[in-house]
Formats: sequence, structure tokens, C-alpha cells
Amino acid sequence: MNDETLKAEYSFARAQNREAAGEQFHEAERIAKAHGLLLTRHTGTHYSLTKRNDFREIAWRLNIYPGNRRLWWDRNHGKPPFYLPFNLGQPWTLLDVVRAAVEAQEERERTATA
Repeated sequence: MNDETLKAEYSFARAQNREAAGEQFHEAERIAKAHGLLLTRHTGTHYSLTKRNDFREIAWRLNIYPGNRRLWWDRNHGKPPFYLPFNLGQPWTLLDVVRAAVEAQEERERTATA
């Protein structure tokens, strides 16, 4: 395979990942909301998962880029209750990220109260 073929395949895969995220957004948003999280679609390529504290300030934020499968924490806000990667298989989807974050957050809350 030449470089152009590889670039075309990578571009196609990224487009498929972005499309899948768009299709999963409403279900992922519902799951996040049910667990006190806010999933936001900033663009077709950028999402964020946010947890607010009791004062409605941002406790932590995870930036999600499903197209090229990048995740990173917003350093301008508090430290999240889990570390990357957190029970994510490869390849992951937007829904996988939300479910893993919910699971990690609930596990931390269980151990904090035990």
C-alpha cells in the first residue's frame, strides 16, 4: 500500500467514527444525564463529558474526539475521578466512553463512602 491509500483509508475510518458518534449521541447523552453528567456536542468532531460540583462549577471535563479516537482532560478544571484509559476497549465509541466514565465515577463514589 502506498501513502495515499493509507491516508484515504484513515480518512474513511475517521469519518465512520464521527458518524457513529453522531448516531450514538442521544443515547449517550441520556445515560450521562441519568448519572449526573453532561454530554455536549460542540461540533461533529468534538464532544465533552462534564461533571459539575454542588456549586454548579465544573468539577472536571473530558474532551472526546471520536473521529481520531482522542481523549483528554481539560486542565483548566479539577482532576477527574479516574485515569485514562479507564476500561476502554479498542476501538472505542462515544457510548463506550460515557459508560466507562459512569462506571468509574460510581466505583469511586462506592469506595469513598465505604
